[in-house]
Amino acid sequence: SNNSNRYMMKYKLLLKASVKLFRQAIKELPRLDFAHCNLGLALMYSAEYEEAGKMLEIAIQRCSYDCKANYTLGIIRILLKNCTEAISPLRQAVKHNTLLDLSDDGISEDYKEALYKALASDDVDDLKSDLRFRVGDQVECNVDEGWRKGIVSKLWFRELIWSSEHPSVPYQVLLDDDEYVNNFVQAPYDDDQCIRKVF
Repeated sequence: SNNSNRYMMKYKLLLKASVKLFRQAIKELPRLDFAHCNLGLALMYSAEYEEAGKMLEIAIQRCSYDCKANYTLGIIRILLKNCTEAISPLRQAVKHNTLLDLSDDGISEDYKEALYKALASDDVDDLKSDLRFRVGDQVECNVDEGWRKGIVSKLWFRELIWSSEHPSVPYQVLLDDDEYVNNFVQAPYDDDQCIRKVF
């Protein structure tokens, strides 16, 4: 328990230092896009939910498809018992495939309910219906070596390492050809020069 207390003290000091660091970054470098989002995260872990929400809202105003900011704002609104208000940012995060695995038993029922509503929303369906193909459709992708057959595995795909400024790509495709890393390629455009139906 002494070790536990020491750990908690170090954790709180680290959070306090993080909050101070990101406040300073925002003050000195106001155009630094990730600072508002990271300050929001640090404030959330410090249980300063109201201010965290404000910082995340600023981050989202600056970059509406910042998945981490939308996702975290959704969580904060659930923590503040504003589950209805959580749906919109979670819906935005759903569009970009950044949500955590729902099989985690630690996720609260409030969170699951808001998330399921976001997943079931008309906006998400409308966004996905803008695309020509659905998950499971057989397609051909134009790669360096020519056209290769595969199956659509994800819509509006994002790599975890991409910055918030990097747009999602319409499709991730699992190729029949095993020449590619994990057999996956991305289709950055939804047109016949990039991806087409198998005839």
